[in-house]
Amino acid sequence: MAQDDVSDKNSRHAVGPVRRVLDYSAYLRLFPDLAKRHSDPTVRSAPNEDPYDRNDESFLWVGFAFATGIFAYFQLPEEPNLWWVAALMVSGSLYGLRAHLRPSFTSLLFRRMSLLMMALWAGVFAATLRTALVEAPRLGEARWFTITGTVQDFEKSETGLRIVLAAERYETRSNAYIPGTSYGAGSLPMRVRLSRVQEEEIQAGDRVRTRARLFPPAGPVVPGGYDFSFWAYFDQIGASGFVVGAVEHLGQVEASQTQKLIWRIDQSRIDLAARLRLLLSTGSQQDEGPKAETELIVALLLGDRTGLPDEDVETLRVAGLAHTLAISGLHMGLFAGGAYTLFLAVLALFERISLRYPLHKVAAMAALVAATFYLLLSGASIATQRAYLMIALVFLGIVFGRRGLTYRSVVLAGLLLLLLSPEQLLHPGFQMSFAAVLCLIAFYTRYEGGGFQKGLRQWQASAGLWSSILTTVALWALGLMLTSLIAGWATGLIGAYHFARIAPLGLVGNILAMPLFVFLIMPLGILGLMMMPFGLALYPLLLMQTVLGWFLEIARFVVSLQGDIDGYLVPPSTGGVFLLLCGFFLCIKVTRHSDKRFWGPAMALLLGSALMLVGAGLWMNVVPPDVRIADKGSLIGARDQLGRFHLSRARSSFVSDIWLRGEGVDPSTYDDRKMDLSQRSCDAMGCVYEVFGAKGAAGPLLLAVPTKLQSFARDCIFADLVVSDLPAPQDCRARYIFDRDRRHELGALALWIEGAPGALSEGANGLEPDHEYNVRIEAALPKLRRPWHSSR
Repeated sequence: MAQDDVSDKNSRHAVGPVRRVLDYSAYLRLFPDLAKRHSDPTVRSAPNEDPYDRNDESFLWVGFAFATGIFAYFQLPEEPNLWWVAALMVSGSLYGLRAHLRPSFTSLLFRRMSLLMMALWAGVFAATLRTALVEAPRLGEARWFTITGTVQDFEKSETGLRIVLAAERYETRSNAYIPGTSYGAGSLPMRVRLSRVQEEEIQAGDRVRTRARLFPPAGPVVPGGYDFSFWAYFDQIGASGFVVGAVEHLGQVEASQTQKLIWRIDQSRIDLAARLRLLLSTGSQQDEGPKAETELIVALLLGDRTGLPDEDVETLRVAGLAHTLAISGLHMGLFAGGAYTLFLAVLALFERISLRYPLHKVAAMAALVAATFYLLLSGASIATQRAYLMIALVFLGIVFGRRGLTYRSVVLAGLLLLLLSPEQLLHPGFQMSFAAVLCLIAFYTRYEGGGFQKGLRQWQASAGLWSSILTTVALWALGLMLTSLIAGWATGLIGAYHFARIAPLGLVGNILAMPLFVFLIMPLGILGLMMMPFGLALYPLLLMQTVLGWFLEIARFVVSLQGDIDGYLVPPSTGGVFLLLCGFFLCIKVTRHSDKRFWGPAMALLLGSALMLVGAGLWMNVVPPDVRIADKGSLIGARDQLGRFHLSRARSSFVSDIWLRGEGVDPSTYDDRKMDLSQRSCDAMGCVYEVFGAKGAAGPLLLAVPTKLQSFARDCIFADLVVSDLPAPQDCRARYIFDRDRRHELGALALWIEGAPGALSEGANGLEPDHEYNVRIEAALPKLRRPWHSSR
């Protein structure tokens, strides 16, 4: 016996640790069902059970842990050390691998938890590494420069072109600098974004010289809001600004073949969009310019939405149809699915090919090539990339004989995108896209897993022709309604969080308009693209233009049904996160209908519903700030005695629109939200405002905005809050002081006034509130700067 033990040890030692790591069968022990099938091919699942459902769900948790690691990194109060993060990830991974390779010493639960921790640390490391790799110089303060550089990208806007310039040289009146040189509080950036460019002949690859005013990347306009400096950092854009005067062309720059190919693809999209506009305007005999339907065609086929009229975009948004403008899974599915059907039909015409080769696999590979072409043609946005990866996995599943549309394929698509760009986890488009797909797969997996489909087929086989047709139509309409409801619920919560807006009648709009979109609009558009090389694109595109007119009329009809309901609401905070997590939990647990060892469907529904109620309660308790202060300038937002939010400036702006949306108010009602003389008092020295807590529960407090140094003498005595772009004197006795340096440090501010009601009375320092109060302050910028805020 002892000799057998020694020989067994020697044999294991002979295998070596490297081969044990490469032995993938060890990892299959994490998923017992899959390991059993791997070791015994005769094992098969029950007829109604997907053999990979359980493994898909485990893989889903791995993807969720990876995303959690990325999210945790972006929530850290300060930047971690890359090498420490790498060391922790490697040590944790080695420990986890040791547990997996010696399963007799650890439980299955421990091995699964160690795998999740490995995925979590991998997410933290991926985000930390990405942040370090994209580090680039950023401007520290506003300056005038004459810039020479190469146009890398451009798009049209109402005020002219917006271009991204790869800078080569910066010139001032006395000196010239190269990018990366220290300048003031920052460095001269490698890439800048410029607006108000009036030249129409600019193309990617052009070398230009122009005069511009540059600013550091702006921070959030509200605490927790969209952070422009964050996204500029990961785009490696170190400054933004506007052009003054003409742009001088210096010729084309010499670039690599890869860069030239990218520019050529972008220019092809622009040329094709111009050709479509010219073709449709000529074919429809209109001289007044392209119609809204023409611009919709360009947007749907090429992803170019720059020419869409704002009122039509707003109509589609209110009607819940704005998702059709983003080239995503629906568009990619229709295009690639149509290409697959076409290739399959053509190949089936040749008898020798159809008998000798697997046509569905050949058609799948050809359709994948077509999908790649559409990805490049449409601009390759995040939603399009996600859809392309999903379609690629579906077609590869056909090639290798596997199911394509599963949790595993969704997670693989998400992991690929997050490995390349971890910051996309925080993008609304990424969140909406994957939330909708996960919820739909969860629902339809449950639907396919039961016996409903089998019973329906048996009934249709025995029923009459008309009964079968009517049932099919009714079920299709029901499926469209449920799809719209599920996807709308998943994306609506995220939209409410990011944009403070929902589409109240979005379900109605989708039921009425989506049949036109799916069966007529997109097929006609795809047919038009296919016919363009043969000069026959005009006829399907004109028909598409007509149907899009009906599509817009349906959207306008849905908008008319809403009446005075504008869809704006107070965005959720913690409550929104709770709701999303509850929906996620509910979806994945209900699909596990065959698992009787842990949570059954009833328990999952019960627990998920309870968590949703908690999340809804937290959302209802969200209280908007009583006072908002911009990061610079004199714009103030504050409540009056009735608790109604008002703004100090006579004209609306981008910042004021964001503030009103945060109140659940339509920004177009700005004129009704201006402060009147009962709440403000202004002179040449500045302004003083009376501000109150919600519904007048606290206040009034005096908020002073001095515009001259002399006005600090009185404002520091009588005001409770002093806000200014000037430096405050050292002896200022106001309770809360937000002067130039303090505002630069904190960014935009949100204040909640807490205390009992009271009036002003004469005190030692003049007029003071005769009650105790407290002001809770939330700043847009953290005290410890992360890399994307370090230039401020």
